[in-house]
Amino acid sequence: MAGDAAALAAVLGSAAVMRHSETGPLGPEAIALWLARAMEPAPVPAPAGRGFWAVRDDAGGCVGYAHLTETPGLVAPGELEIGLRLSRAAQGRGIGRAVVEALCTRAAEDGGCTRVLAVVDPDNLPSRRLFARAGFEEVGRVMLPGYDHPDLVLAREIVSSSGR
Repeated sequence: MAGDAAALAAVLGSAAVMRHSETGPLGPEAIALWLARAMEPAPVPAPAGRGFWAVRDDAGGCVGYAHLTETPGLVAPGELEIGLRLSRAAQGRGIGRAVVEALCTRAAEDGGCTRVLAVVDPDNLPSRRLFARAGFEEVGRVMLPGYDHPDLVLAREIVSSSGR
């Protein structure tokens, strides 16, 4: 992901992409901190299918990021959070759906994961549609620090690769 810093900075600094974020577009210092956190190793080695990834288009260019993580205070044992942000140019091209499916497959291969959660701003209709098409259903709402309204919690049950 380090070689993709400029492309990721453009995504994180975009008012259009970050309009549903509690912070809005990030400035250079906040982007640098975000990139450093995304690339640092977990304090305890995480299973291989978890972490942050640069998202690439068919030409190999970085068009955003995705994550599959155990978000403290949000997920319960057996759950992982999925999230992604894509550049405006990458939206509406099927890339997001492919990323969500790939990360759900990783979660199924994890063995200990039974459910994947996505936290989505209620006004973010494209994200809501993306996750609905991928089989996620609303299971609640969560008030995150720094927010002035609750976000939707969407969930998809996971069947592990072992069938459990």
